[in-house]
Amino acid sequence: MAEQFDVAAGNVVLALDGAGARPHDLVSLQIFVTDVAEYQRLSKEIGVAYRRHFGDYYPAMALVEVRRLFDPKATVELMGVAVIA
Repeated sequence: MAEQFDVAAGNVVLALDGAGARPHDLVSLQIFVTDVAEYQRLSKEIGVAYRRHFGDYYPAMALVEVRRLFDPKATVELMGVAVIA
């Protein structure tokens, strides 16, 4: 899950860059996981990955446990909303 979070966070930053935005333009970030307990267990590793991509910026966030994601092998998915001035 930590590795998937790292990749997903990198993809969010890549998408932001493609739209002319930066991580500080995020106004919300939703984190969908298939196992909240696993996310909590790996929170230190996930935190390192988070700060690598987003720094010390924390928009409004929600952690949501879902039964499964579109890709059966996926354990985490990120959805961010950014506002570009």
